[in-house]
Amino acid sequence: IEYTYGNLGLQYTLGNLESRGRLELAYDYDEFRYQNCRAFTRDRDRDVDTYRGTFFYRVASRTDALVELRYMEADFLSSPVNRPSFNSEETTYLVGLRWDPTAKTYGTVKLGFYDREFDNGERPGADGFRWEVDVVWQPRSYSTLRVGTRQASFETNGEGSFVESRVNKVAWDHAWSGRDRTALSLEWGNDNFADAPRDDDWSLAEARYTRSLRRWL
Repeated sequence: IEYTYGNLGLQYTLGNLESRGRLELAYDYDEFRYQNCRAFTRDRDRDVDTYRGTFFYRVASRTDALVELRYMEADFLSSPVNRPSFNSEETTYLVGLRWDPTAKTYGTVKLGFYDREFDNGERPGADGFRWEVDVVWQPRSYSTLRVGTRQASFETNGEGSFVESRVNKVAWDHAWSGRDRTALSLEWGNDNFADAPRDDDWSLAEARYTRSLRRWL
């Protein structure tokens, strides 16, 4: 299966990191065009528009409370044969905290819920809990531990109406000297294909060693 993917993103911020409050407005456009196996992929070409508005309010010297609203609209260029259209829209509501780097930690925690509806009523909608957590702990200037977890949804590339995805990640980066550095990461998750029997569990492990032979190499 071959396809081309294009993305355009814009973001505007009203206020700055020193403001008591600030507003971020963002827009993303994603385009998918499949190139072969058209008997199976002709109804997968799509345009996806995503709008996001986030309001940050400073509640402490380095901590912001936030409220976020997202709206996604998926427009498929053709409908499946003898099946309802995949065209859908999804609204996500989130609240949370974001704290800037302190002596050792920084990160973002967002909690909320989402609601997805399909243009064709024959495809059942879905709603549920949603979270996004990304926390970094730096016990030493040369050692960093990152922990993340999130729940998201995206358009299916095969079975089901869409995919509900849960992802967890732990990563450790350590500089042993001015020239040697190691990185270890473990990522695992679950992809559930809504309205289909398919349910995928997956994992990814990575170990990396980097040595600087010269300042520029």
